[in-house]
Amino acid sequence: MKRTPPGLRSAITRWLVVLWVAFGLLLGSGCDRIDRTRPDSKFVLVFVDVSGSALADRDVFRRAWHKIVCWAQQGDRIVLARISDTTLTTFDPVCDEEIARTEWYEEATIKRRHRLATWKKTKLEPAIERALAVAPSRLTEIMNALLVAEKVFGHDRRRRVLVMLSDMIEDCREMNLKSSSLGPTAAAKIIAQRRTQRRLPCLKGVRVYVAGATAPTARQMLAIQTFWIAYCQAAGATLYPSDYGYCLLDFEGMAADQAP
Repeated sequence: MKRTPPGLRSAITRWLVVLWVAFGLLLGSGCDRIDRTRPDSKFVLVFVDVSGSALADRDVFRRAWHKIVCWAQQGDRIVLARISDTTLTTFDPVCDEEIARTEWYEEATIKRRHRLATWKKTKLEPAIERALAVAPSRLTEIMNALLVAEKVFGHDRRRRVLVMLSDMIEDCREMNLKSSSLGPTAAAKIIAQRRTQRRLPCLKGVRVYVAGATAPTARQMLAIQTFWIAYCQAAGATLYPSDYGYCLLDFEGMAADQAP
């Protein structure tokens, strides 16, 4: 009987080890369907303003929410909550949904796409109506909503996205941006005061979008926009001027039908 040459035996052994390791990784990857460390998974927190003035823009909020829902993919977590006069004291999400990720070898592509579409239609799309079906709030505590955002995001390692569906006119017991003079000095004073009071959130690495933003005049609109961009920057978040407006014109990773 011929013996297998030592070099060939060594090569076969190496290949068997590689295949065994690969098979182990393949099986192990299905153990945790919600992988919070994958860079392509996202944590999207959406706040919708239910104050009396902002509720006039319900359709703008609905359209923005629709874009967000279309963009959701496997592995994402989507949370929807209200901005009101009790945002900080009685925070209770209207929607908190997370869809499990299945790999290509576990489920056919068509079935995976169908399951994702069903999840969006049954779990996500109706949530905006539940969020808006409340009595109008007297105040708009946007800054407190940002404090809540810090807690909600926690230590989740997914890419974090914060969407504010609001006119962005802070109206709380301490200030009213609609009647305030928001020059650079005043804005810096507000930020410094919040930092001193330890009420400036830590939102490092968070990408922020705003839809529904408005003001009585263009000058006030730009002043309020500049303030929130500076405020988010002080909190460690990123809010670009192009992502601040009345409508949600674009959204990161937006697609009508995506399935990894």
